[in-house]
Amino acid sequence: MNAKFRVEVLAASFCMFSNQNYGFISFPAELTSGSRIMPHKKNPDVFELIRAKSARIQSIPNELTLLTNKLPSGYHRDFQLTKEIILREFTI
Repeated sequence: MNAKFRVEVLAASFCMFSNQNYGFISFPAELTSGSRIMPHKKNPDVFELIRAKSARIQSIPNELTLLTNKLPSGYHRDFQLTKEIILREFTI
């Protein structure tokens, strides 16, 4: 297993085990937020964002392959879009 997959699974596990059905883990108020519909529910924001961001990072090779697939050899303006794909996920 690669490290990205383990981080994604770990974050998903934290989200699952902190929900009302399990309740094995609880987080301080600084790491959670409530929802409008159910204000008593505590969403683990940090771990939800880690789970989503790792999925987006894992999609980069597919995006680059789809963008550059079937292009004839040589320079094409299509390659300018590769910079956007790569830098979008690694900016602070």
